Amino acid sequence: MSVLVLTIVVVAGISAVAFADKSVASFSLAPLYFLPLALSALVHPLRISLALSIVCLVLHDFVGPIRDLGTRHLTKDATTLLGYVFVVVVVNQLGTQRQRLADLAARERDELASEIHLAAEVQQSIFFQDWECSVAEVQMEAGDIVCIYTDGITESVDKNGKEFGEAGLLEVLRDSRNLESASILQKVAQAVEQFRSGEQEDDVTMVIARAQ
Repeated sequence: MSVLVLTIVVVAGISAVAFADKSVASFSLAPLYFLPLALSALVHPLRISLALSIVCLVLHDFVGPIRDLGTRHLTKDATTLLGYVFVVVVVNQLGTQRQRLADLAARERDELASEIHLAAEVQQSIFFQDWECSVAEVQMEAGDIVCIYTDGITESVDKNGKEFGEAGLLEVLRDSRNLESASILQKVAQAVEQFRSGEQEDDVTMVIARAQ
């Protein structure tokens, strides 16, 4: 949601509270201004939200129930403004910290992706000079599954010398895609064990990861 839309929501909220404050004379609605002020603190710089705190207090005094301009009234105004400022500062700091953490997580994710890409290129250039392969990035959606495995799974053979193959592995993965990762591993292990004839001659290793 854009800042402009949220700004309109803040202004509309303050206006709605001011209208209600004008309509209700039996008690003060000053605490309701906390809601639009908190939203403002999340989307606007601190100075703007602090200025809106003063605006809310002025609106409350202007449209709210008529009071005597005595010491008690000034004390209540000061307490109300202090409450507004406290909420604005706390929410603003929480929002700023949350954004910093999000930026840090994004930066670390990009650095990790870059390091993985570089490591893959180095590994390919050193160990697999004669092997043609590509390095690519794939955007995963929630629920997607990544399967990393050794050839001990796909090269398992039955009594006729037929390999389990990628087709056999994909079939098991499709049939068990709605299960938990541990259960998928178990299904693959069972399928390979039932398919294989004789002793396992190669290592069998698999990692299953599901995108959240």
